[in-house]
Amino acid sequence: MTTNSARGFTLLELGVAILVLGVAGWLLVEPLASVLRSGKQGLAQDAVQAAKDKILGAAIENQALPALLVAPKDPWSAPLQYLGFGVANICAGGVGLGHASLLKLDQGGGVVADVAFVVWSNGANHAQDIAYDSGTRTFSVAAAKDDVYGFVTFPQLYKLVCQPTGERRGAARSLLALRPARAR
Repeated sequence: MTTNSARGFTLLELGVAILVLGVAGWLLVEPLASVLRSGKQGLAQDAVQAAKDKILGAAIENQALPALLVAPKDPWSAPLQYLGFGVANICAGGVGLGHASLLKLDQGGGVVADVAFVVWSNGANHAQDIAYDSGTRTFSVAAAKDDVYGFVTFPQLYKLVCQPTGERRGAARSLLALRPARAR
């Protein structure tokens, strides 16, 4: 009587092994997807900040906000969105001018008034989660699921654009200090 000692796996053993590998793979997918999402959110914040810097540079040069923004695309290949208050001469009338066309930004915990401009990315879902009411000129960002936004108030803009050069550098430094810290 001869016995064959070279025995293979049974169908049941192969099934169990495939099931274990499938569950392990499924458990790894969500953390990896989360890391990729947070990386793209960081890139979107960088793109929004670059657009803000571009807008501020144009405002310093022209003493007016640009009508349109030729901005880089966000990490999801969609153009950044921009809305400014559209005063032709930022320095006319002083910082307390109180333009009726200034924007408001409702962040859920309070409203920021006298917003000169807002620039944002619609995020991965390409849907604008940031609500805008044109009647009250208010942006509501409380429900922004994956949208990334940045803004500058008119007093900040006025200080940056309309002050003498030495003071402008200090205003630019203080405005840059307002940038949200982001872990890299």
